[in-house]
Amino acid sequence: MDVKSSAFSSQGDSPACGEQLLKDLFFNNPSVMFILQPESGAILEANDAALSFYGYPRKHLQSLKITDLDASLAVQVPSIEEQQKGTMGVFQRTRHRLASGKNREVEIQKAPLDWKGLKALYAVVRDISEIIFVQEKFDAKSAFLEQLFQNSPIPIQQCSMDGRIISANTATEHLFGYSKEEMVGQLVDDLFATPETRTEAEANTRAVVEGNTIFFEGERRRKNGERIFVSGTAFPIVMNGKQIGTYSLYMDLTALKKAEENLKKNREQYRSLVEDIPAMFCSFDSRGFLSFANREFCSFFRQSPAKLSGSNILNFIPKDNHTQITRLFRTLLTGLPSVTAEIPVNAPDGFLRWHRWTVRRLATGADERKEFRAAGQDITDSKLVQTALEENIESMERVFNETVEVLASVTEAKDPYIHGHQRRVAELAGAIAAEMGYGKSFVRRVRQAALVHEIGNLVVPGEILNKPGKLSHLEFELVKGHCEAGEQILMKINLSWPLHTIVRQHHERMDGSGYPDGIRDGEILPEARIIAVADMVEAMTSHRPYRPAFTINSVLGEINRLGGSSLDKNAVNACRSLFLEKNFTYIQ
Repeated sequence: MDVKSSAFSSQGDSPACGEQLLKDLFFNNPSVMFILQPESGAILEANDAALSFYGYPRKHLQSLKITDLDASLAVQVPSIEEQQKGTMGVFQRTRHRLASGKNREVEIQKAPLDWKGLKALYAVVRDISEIIFVQEKFDAKSAFLEQLFQNSPIPIQQCSMDGRIISANTATEHLFGYSKEEMVGQLVDDLFATPETRTEAEANTRAVVEGNTIFFEGERRRKNGERIFVSGTAFPIVMNGKQIGTYSLYMDLTALKKAEENLKKNREQYRSLVEDIPAMFCSFDSRGFLSFANREFCSFFRQSPAKLSGSNILNFIPKDNHTQITRLFRTLLTGLPSVTAEIPVNAPDGFLRWHRWTVRRLATGADERKEFRAAGQDITDSKLVQTALEENIESMERVFNETVEVLASVTEAKDPYIHGHQRRVAELAGAIAAEMGYGKSFVRRVRQAALVHEIGNLVVPGEILNKPGKLSHLEFELVKGHCEAGEQILMKINLSWPLHTIVRQHHERMDGSGYPDGIRDGEILPEARIIAVADMVEAMTSHRPYRPAFTINSVLGEINRLGGSSLDKNAVNACRSLFLEKNFTYIQ
């Protein structure tokens, strides 16, 4: 007997037509079908669709239990009542393994079956993998759109065809002050329209319900009664060719509307301010022709507004400075929106006066006659004071530099062995500071401090300074005192920067091994760190009675070894760069 038909053959004689009908319904059914042993879940029979779906031969499937296809599957036996009624069991979703090793999501429907006089189950297995995949994609897209809707900074609301709010995002809550729960189910025009805008709002709602996209602008009402000004658009929601509702998007223009109103109110105040301000104010085009001049401008040039209108501003400026004005216009036309410049002006009394003008470009269109507005002040008196002050500062700086030079000369006169030492240290220290990227004022401070860094030697006995041999401990302690002595001498000079502290610290070391205070790292001023490197390099490369000069390469190697420990690493690197890459040599 055929294997396929054996499962449906009873032990008694059955009509051949009935047996063939069962074969057709089971084996040739396009649905995946099993006959199961209720208690064990053993597969008693499988149809051709099952063989094709799972990829196993019939005998192999008949050797398995349904749980072998999916360990998570628990076979549910229909109740006696269900079997008697012949109803289908509950649907069950699970995952089955195929012979290829792939997993497929399946839905199983089971029902009781009389088989060979025994109670059995037949199971119909439906592959729902594609359905689940499509559903997951749909769910993900729906979640994305929902998040986009809720998190949009633009207030958005959805309404039904009768104008009632279905949903609203968080931005709508913030704009109108209602919660989502308070808005849903309400007529949009009842909730937001003001008495003055109610008719227009209802007309807009009707237009959108009729399938039109509209743009609106007007006043609306918040929950607390506050009036706000909004603009926006509303459009129909169409699905499968049928309109199912409307969307409305809002933009809060309240602040802009208030700004426009304030601007309108302030125009006259602005004009009054321009007329009354104690500064010159004027407007002119890109060719320099005046279109407006305030009272102060007219007063300075002793002309009426009518006479000044149409005049060219170049008429008031010396010819030698016309090029400067041309460059100023070019800068405004092609670059910066405003420029401030100090300009000489021909005063009506025949004298030259200095003005400071700030000119701003207003128009940005294609028309070459762009408008400029300028505000200016007569700074002649302050210019004279500034010039005198600068000359005084230069004179004081010159006197200070000369004083420093004298102090340096006095120090070197007492110790002939270091003649020129301070000047060379100043030269190298200034170069190091510049190499490190410091500005001119910092570099100048470093040079000036280095020029007098040994001034404390004035209090050290000459026989110790000039001693050719090794110093005793006591003598060295006396020499170390020159740092504090230098501070005491220089602290009497009233400066805006700590010259005396720099001189005190020039023998301090980054690791705390220096003197006189044993400070370290950030406690040491940057100027003192730089002078420490320059002082060591100059001293080691100079001849002394008790030793010959070291070569520059050996000295650079030594400071490189100490860089990062006792010496500032950045200052050491800058010093090495000067000698090794830029061929630094002393001028003095």
